[in-house]
Amino acid sequence: MSIGKKNYKIPNTISRIISISMVMMLTIGLFGGCKQKDGGSDTSNASGQTGSKTASKTESRATAKSTNNTGSTKNASTGTSSTGSNENKVGQNTVVNESGEAAETVGEGNIDSGSADVSEDGGSGDAIKIVDLKGREIKIIIQSANQEPLPDTGNKVTDVRYKYMKEAEKLFNCKFTFELVTTWDNLVSQVEGAAMAGVYYADAFRMVHYMALPKWEKANIILPVNDYINLEHPVWKAMNHTAGLLNPQNVYSLAQEPPANTPFGTWYNMDILEREGIPNIHDYVDQGNWNWNTFLDIAMKTTRDLNGDGIIDQWGIGTEERFLGQCLLFSNAASIVAMSDSSQSGYVYNLGSPECIRAMQFFSDLYNNYKVVTPPKTNWTKLFREGKIAMCVYEAWRGNTLKSWGLTNLGYDILPLGPDNPNGLLLTPTGGGHSFFFPSNLKDPEGVVNAIAYWHAIWDDSREEYVTVEDNLMAIAQERLYTQRDIDALFRINRMEIKYDYYNYFDPIFTLVQNQVFGPAATINTTAASAIEAIRYQAQEIIDSKMSGQ
Repeated sequence: MSIGKKNYKIPNTISRIISISMVMMLTIGLFGGCKQKDGGSDTSNASGQTGSKTASKTESRATAKSTNNTGSTKNASTGTSSTGSNENKVGQNTVVNESGEAAETVGEGNIDSGSADVSEDGGSGDAIKIVDLKGREIKIIIQSANQEPLPDTGNKVTDVRYKYMKEAEKLFNCKFTFELVTTWDNLVSQVEGAAMAGVYYADAFRMVHYMALPKWEKANIILPVNDYINLEHPVWKAMNHTAGLLNPQNVYSLAQEPPANTPFGTWYNMDILEREGIPNIHDYVDQGNWNWNTFLDIAMKTTRDLNGDGIIDQWGIGTEERFLGQCLLFSNAASIVAMSDSSQSGYVYNLGSPECIRAMQFFSDLYNNYKVVTPPKTNWTKLFREGKIAMCVYEAWRGNTLKSWGLTNLGYDILPLGPDNPNGLLLTPTGGGHSFFFPSNLKDPEGVVNAIAYWHAIWDDSREEYVTVEDNLMAIAQERLYTQRDIDALFRINRMEIKYDYYNYFDPIFTLVQNQVFGPAATINTTAASAIEAIRYQAQEIIDSKMSGQ
């Protein structure tokens, strides 16, 4: 990975995801970092409103879309995103203390690399405000040991972050300590238990978005960070911060780094495709011809009885129902849960939409009419390892797992596009990203929030050393993918326009859909519409209950 110098500007062509997240994200799992849903054989990791109330609600929803990951502002014709111009930065190395007075000049002779953008008056143009924390300890709860920055790891992202963490300790006069809590459930219970008991638990905790919202928002467990840091500054525009569901004007988390989307895509076995005389799927994508029709065509050509015993021993598609069902919805830009002002809660069960019904009917047809998918409860990962499956739908970050299986001749590219998604809109669940949340009773909130922000602004190209979004994605791609064309595909995916599905925030919605829609549709040749409609009331009840903080 390269380290940039001051004359290098972060490319506008890399996708940013600014979040109300539900994440991931590509992830972003459509996406890495998402909590794995239950089940499967793979263990690797109402009515409308009127008047001023409606206007107010509409305005708040629009605020959410512009503040966070519901509002990725991509150019539809170019595929680029607006991250803010580097020319708009303050571009000074003077830091300010909490009274707004100049505290010290950072640069050669002081701190080696310079500071993030700050101004002498501590005004609205500041990215970070330096506060004297008088030697206090800042305790951060983490869920994995690798979340603590360490020196000399050989990983540029980690090493640069460690450098700026130590720099922050000097500038803010503080000391960062880390406490490991090994499971998300334990972390949630400890945070909630401390809040109920009125105990000061920690200064910050690294958390998955959808496990915090909207419950902690309703219970006033977490602190809006935009009260203490200017998230509109260009330095923060690439970040995956988390706005509230109940109070979208509030941003409740500070992201660790710009997102690298590693979403669900099509993994395929080139040995099988070559043996059957089928072109590389990258070629279909390059020709603008990778869609449900070509996906089905390949699946039918590669589902075969190789030895003539009447039993299928090579499958076109291998996967679990939950993976395939989810991916067909995503590929058709169809969301399970959607933002809507037609609902009192602001969110609706959306599977009854035409694009969802088409996706689910195609899902059922693949199993029951075309019979090109490994049957439910089949150990498809074993078959894939044995080279008996042509294609599977799996996240990009699973490449590490696939390589550990000894698979060498694989490819990865986007999901085949559905008929309601001709322009290649990328749909991803929100709420899967990891960010820093702060307790509502946080001591010295301005100083603590800014101190943690300082050592996470590793992409800030006003500093002597920084890591670009592009660098970060390249490091991930090289580790998990096989060929340059696979890497090019992941970069192309990260430039796609993003649409968000909110189901992560409303679990057990996904579990309900998995059991009552995906499962029956894969085993019974029934209409998708009937399975979808059967759970409508129950699903909406879950959504509304969650939004009330229950």
